[in-house]
Amino acid sequence: MAENNEYIIPVNNQAYSLYFIELTKKFLIDPNSDPQFQKELDFFIRYSKNFGRGNNLLEIGCGTGRTLIFLAKAGYECYGIDFDPMQIKFAEDIKNEMGIKNIYFLTADVNDIVFNNKKFDIIISNDLVEHLPDKELLKYFRKVHNLLNENGIFLIHSKPLKYTYLLNKKFILFLLLGFFLPEKLFSRYLRLLDYTIPRIFKLITGRNLQDTWQDLPPGHCNPPDEEIIQIQLETNGFNVEEIATYHPGIRKFSGIFRKILRSKKLDSSIYIYCTKYKE
Repeated sequence: MAENNEYIIPVNNQAYSLYFIELTKKFLIDPNSDPQFQKELDFFIRYSKNFGRGNNLLEIGCGTGRTLIFLAKAGYECYGIDFDPMQIKFAEDIKNEMGIKNIYFLTADVNDIVFNNKKFDIIISNDLVEHLPDKELLKYFRKVHNLLNENGIFLIHSKPLKYTYLLNKKFILFLLLGFFLPEKLFSRYLRLLDYTIPRIFKLITGRNLQDTWQDLPPGHCNPPDEEIIQIQLETNGFNVEEIATYHPGIRKFSGIFRKILRSKKLDSSIYIYCTKYKE
């Protein structure tokens, strides 16, 4: 396990798997231990109940199955797939331990989903969009479109991850120094910070801050942008019925700093509710 959980690289390895397994155990014992996940869970349950027109539900990238456990308890017939066999094994164990019958787990890559022509009434995607580069994301949205019933709904949550560590109080001054640069120059400045700060941090502390970001999939390579994601969804046959952003990290700031951070979209979680486009 990494010395600081905040800096674990999101890849399919034992440390990553164990991190989420421990988070799930903790959340099942005490749902108040993870307010952010509680907010995500509320979104999926509430929108499934209010807008779903059926009982079959699929989560792509289900990890340890902690979202599906609660959706199954709410009465949905749940299917979950994930590329990480260690997390799927844990999900199966928890399902059996809790005596939940209406969840089915499968180890599979997002591009290898096969359900023998089965269609779903609800498909959810929690913290997956940010793992897929644009080309793969478009393929993923096409796959979801094909798996969804005509009256089905697609629910997405995506977390902010790229450069989020720069919101840490020890780095915020460097971030604010470039905030009034034009957009293109600011993007270059962010890349410069992301290149420089980890090296200085390791030189001073001996700790590896560079693990905060990974540019290649399955790392966090596509930070959420509501306008781009909306275009990608509409291109692949979805109506974006509702899209909302939430800024979990900037609540520790106030006034002008919070407005500046929000304007730069450095800390935006996105919640999206979609239906299939009808002629």
